[in-house]
Amino acid sequence: MTPHCLNCSTPLNSPYCPQCGQSAGVHRYTLAGLLHDVPHAVFHVDRGLWPTLWGVLVRPGSTIRGYLEGQRVRHFNPLTLLVLCASLYVACYGRADFLPQISRLGGEHMAAMGFDLLGWFTRAFSLLMLVAVPLQAWANWLCFRRERYNLAEHMVAVAFISAATTVLMVVPLFPLLWGLSRQGPAAQAWIGPLWLVGVALTTSYQSWALAQVFDRPGLRPKASWRVQGGMVLLLLMVAVPAFVMGVAWVVLRR
Repeated sequence: MTPHCLNCSTPLNSPYCPQCGQSAGVHRYTLAGLLHDVPHAVFHVDRGLWPTLWGVLVRPGSTIRGYLEGQRVRHFNPLTLLVLCASLYVACYGRADFLPQISRLGGEHMAAMGFDLLGWFTRAFSLLMLVAVPLQAWANWLCFRRERYNLAEHMVAVAFISAATTVLMVVPLFPLLWGLSRQGPAAQAWIGPLWLVGVALTTSYQSWALAQVFDRPGLRPKASWRVQGGMVLLLLMVAVPAFVMGVAWVVLRR
C-alpha cells in the first residue's frame, strides 16, 4: 500500500482513501488489467465525465499523465468515454441529410460511391474507433518505445484523445453543417469544404494532444515528429484497409 493517495495525496492508513475513496491498491496498467476493465467500460459509468473531457481537450498531457499515475477517481474511464463519444457521433451523423454534399468533394462522377462510403463509415464508426485504439497505441509505442509507458498505457492515452477528437467532430462542427443544410444552394455549397476544415482541425488537435502526453524536457520537439510517424503507421494499418473494405462493400452492394 502506498503511503499516500495517488489521486488526492491524502496520507493513507487504510485500504481506501478517507478523502476521495480511491483504493490504495492502484497498480500500473497492463494488458490483462485493461481487458479486465472492458466490461466496466461498457456497463459502468464512473464520475467526472465533463471535467475529464474538458481536461483532455485543453490540457491533455497533464490530464492523461495524471490518470496513468493514479488519479483514477477524479477522471472518467477512458474506454467508457470513447464508447459514449463514438455513440454520440453515430447518433448525429448516422441520420444526417447533408452527407450528399460532403460526398461531392470527389466530383459529381464519384458522388454516389462517396455517399455510400460515408454511410458505411458512419455506421461502422464505433467499431473502427475500437479497432484503431490498440493499433494506434502500438504505433505510438514503436515510436516512443524508450519511454516509460507500456502498450496498455498507450491505449489509455489514445482512447482519451480519440474520444475528445470525436466530440470535436460533433461539437461544434455538426450544428454548423446541419445549419448550412437548412439554407439555400449557395450556403449548402460550403458544407463539403467546412467538413474538410473540421477534419483537418481535429487531426491537428489529435497530433498536438498526443505530443503533449510525451512533452518533457529533452524530448521536444522530437515528440511531435514521433507522433506524426505513429499517425502515418496508423494510416497504413487502419485508414487504407478501412477505405478498401468500404469501397469493396459499396461495389458488391451494386
